[in-house]
Amino acid sequence: MANQEHVEIALLGSDAWNAWRRDNPHIVPDLAHAYLRRVDLSGANLIRANLSAANLIQADLTKAHLVEANLSGAYLMEAVFTRADLHGANLTRADLTEADLTRATLTRATLPRADLSQADLSRAELIQADLTGAQLFKADLSGANLMGAWLVEADLSKGLVFNADFTRANLTQADLCCVYGWEGVDSFFSADLSNIQRHPRGFDDFVESPSRYRLRAQENACVSSFQATDHPKTRQGFRESHPIDRNQRSRSVRCPIGVAP
Repeated sequence: MANQEHVEIALLGSDAWNAWRRDNPHIVPDLAHAYLRRVDLSGANLIRANLSAANLIQADLTKAHLVEANLSGAYLMEAVFTRADLHGANLTRADLTEADLTRATLTRATLPRADLSQADLSRAELIQADLTGAQLFKADLSGANLMGAWLVEADLSKGLVFNADFTRANLTQADLCCVYGWEGVDSFFSADLSNIQRHPRGFDDFVESPSRYRLRAQENACVSSFQATDHPKTRQGFRESHPIDRNQRSRSVRCPIGVAP
């Protein structure tokens, strides 16, 4: 469980927290299972902090420093991580539903089985991130850098991938059904798309025709009414055609006593 002194300082906000970190540089913050809903920790120094299973729903972590922080199993729904540094952070099975990760750095972060449904990951850095089995349903990955990312069995269905970079990414058995903006993906060069579960009509021809892609995808097209000319070309269009449905998530949110949403 969390160190209560650490929790009380965190609840005071980022200024008090950063002052305490400066005075105690050798203490590893223990905020595991802490109730920090809607706390303002923008710009906070949370490097290597233990935030496992913490409730940070709707918290403001804009530009926070979360390098190698432990956020496994944390409740991060609708939290704001704009321009936050999560390099090497552990987000295993974290719930990031509808979180704002615009321009966040998630290089080499571990997110297996994390729920990123309807999250905004536009222009985020996800280089060599582990997203094995992650839920990215209706997520916005426009302009995101996923070079070398591990997306095995990840669910990207109905997401926006316009201008995303999947160079050397592993999408084996990923679900790409009805993804939007796939014609505008920056690169699939050397990506592994073997045995993908579902994908939009025309995807095979798209990835095989240019020599720079050098890909093969199985004949398992998504049976939907999606047409290449129908997808929104802008993030605004994507948001308008994919309104957030707070009553339907990829899985039900169940928080333990003390950290309930």
